Amino acid sequence: MRAIGVTALRRAGRPTRAEEFLADRAALVRACARYVLRQHGIDPLPWYRRRCCEPGDAALPPGAAIGLAECGQRTDAALLWPLLTHPTPGVRARAVAGLRALDVTDTRRLLPLLDDAAPGVVREVTVRGPEDPGQGPNRVVL
Repeated sequence: MRAIGVTALRRAGRPTRAEEFLADRAALVRACARYVLRQHGIDPLPWYRRRCCEPGDAALPPGAAIGLAECGQRTDAALLWPLLTHPTPGVRARAVAGLRALDVTDTRRLLPLLDDAAPGVVREVTVRGPEDPGQGPNRVVL
């Protein structure tokens, strides 16, 4: 339902209201928010970069990390790596998922996260990326 409401902001001519949904917990809502902004000539990528540039920001929502990866470039991984030590487990987990989405994972740098106290972080570290031909399903990254 949130995705429908966010999309309606385009017709209502209120694209700036869509910004508050750029870090939503749901990928579809984030995608709709980016769509609304782009339809009004606003690039959402700078917003994500600004939000993720302070790795110690306790108010950083997890959706900002993965949102950066969803619309960013491989060079944006430089903003995600520092988030692996963020105090919020959800941010750490979404940063790992973002690095995987950008295809810039580094086993040596992710290995310490296997001991993370948050199961969601460990789960993200052990999930593999897109299907590789000849590999079985759910191959562990590390």
